[in-house]
Amino acid sequence: MKPAIFLHIQKTAGTSVQEIARAHYEEGSVCSHGEFLSLGQTGCSEHSFISGHFGIAFAKPFLRERYSFTFLRDPVERVVSLYSYLSKRDDDQSQLADFAKKLDLKSFVMRAKEPEFAPKLWNHQVWQLYHGWVSFDMGQNREGKYITQFIDQDETSLLEGARANLEQLDYVGFADSFDHDIREIFQDLGADNIDVPLANTSASHLLDMDSETRETIEEVTKLDRMLIEGARAKRV
Repeated sequence: MKPAIFLHIQKTAGTSVQEIARAHYEEGSVCSHGEFLSLGQTGCSEHSFISGHFGIAFAKPFLRERYSFTFLRDPVERVVSLYSYLSKRDDDQSQLADFAKKLDLKSFVMRAKEPEFAPKLWNHQVWQLYHGWVSFDMGQNREGKYITQFIDQDETSLLEGARANLEQLDYVGFADSFDHDIREIFQDLGADNIDVPLANTSASHLLDMDSETRETIEEVTKLDRMLIEGARAKRV
């Protein structure tokens, strides 16, 4: 299997990607989710398959020597799925999860530009591909500086930067074509046949969401929508 790096944008079926990776890479050679925060780039480099909720700034040093990919998802579905996930997670003590348990979906989304919540709500997919989480090695103050700069920056520059960085990846998959895309990716990596688990992309609140709530989500994820539409156009 080729060495790989997977930029895991939260709630884009990434857990399924990691299940497949663990079935095909040697035991102990896959790191995932938030492990990069403690491992750093040096620790991650010792793994054959690197994945996690880091952004492109963390991933860039690995791109030349590893096969790189990510998955994108319809931004409304992603936000609703995140809200549904957090509202049911009793073991998650974060402030974002606390608000998900207390607030309705619209009220939750309206906090999207508050600095402590912006990285997961306000154009999250653009954030991950423009810069994204790096590591606690940076220190919280420095990471906070990047978040503030992100939400205050010119939107055209953010989108153009995210698009340019997305071009550096070997494969861009989509949550709604997960089965096809993940087979293509793992074939590229050296696996002839893979078992594809059910992708965790549920968004149960979509069915009862009113138009005003949808419009609110669309407003705080409009750059994500433009990023995905551009990526889809390149696949045609």
